[in-house]
Amino acid sequence: MYSRRVFVLSVVTAAGLAVSACSSLPETSQPVSTSYACGQLDIAVSGREDSDLISVEYLDQRVLLKPQVSASGALYVASGDDQTRFWIKGEKATLTIRGQAYPECLQPVELKTANRNGAEFPATLDDLPITLTVARQRLLRGAVWVVEDIAETGIIDNSRITIEFLEDNRIAGRATCNRYSGTYQLSGEGIDIGPLATTRMACAPALMNQEDRFLTLLGEVTSIRIGQQGQLLLSTPEGNRMRAFQSGHDSP
Repeated sequence: MYSRRVFVLSVVTAAGLAVSACSSLPETSQPVSTSYACGQLDIAVSGREDSDLISVEYLDQRVLLKPQVSASGALYVASGDDQTRFWIKGEKATLTIRGQAYPECLQPVELKTANRNGAEFPATLDDLPITLTVARQRLLRGAVWVVEDIAETGIIDNSRITIEFLEDNRIAGRATCNRYSGTYQLSGEGIDIGPLATTRMACAPALMNQEDRFLTLLGEVTSIRIGQQGQLLLSTPEGNRMRAFQSGHDSP
């Protein structure tokens, strides 16, 4: 049966690790909002203490849902359209809009909140405070990250730069012309990458210059996090940043 004041926060890693917790909305009537990524669709779910309705915003559209009795989980359905619904059940949240079902909805994870053991998420379960910890390597591994921007200069059309976080703290990928490999180490302060080794194939000067900029910046990175749209954000102490998306994920 549904509960009018419950939001379930779900965090599932690329490797399939999933944890969840329930928390009550505050006693005030201020709106409470949380964001989810349902595959490549980003949504914002919000509600108020003084109303049974929740709001789901997506693609510049907004739909109001009301609670509906369910055998399990918390189910919200649009008035007059039972094919538009948001259902939180255990460790999973699902969204269906006018009959179109989207992939499992997950909350974005920001690695900058992590400690030495992983990303931590405070929550409550049956009114008891708990802390959920997800190993950060699991958030990075198992994906090919395709770089789409280097220090706000973009990348050359039809060129390809990739980053892969592998087992045993190894990092590898394509730097533009050449393949590279090396090591990385996560800590409570961020990430340390290097030393890096590359193959030695020559390309056009512009491509080689891009490769040099990428490898130099990668070796200087000290901060890493996953943004709200699933992008990988790598930053240096000077504020230079690289942005990458998982292969097959269209950038916004």
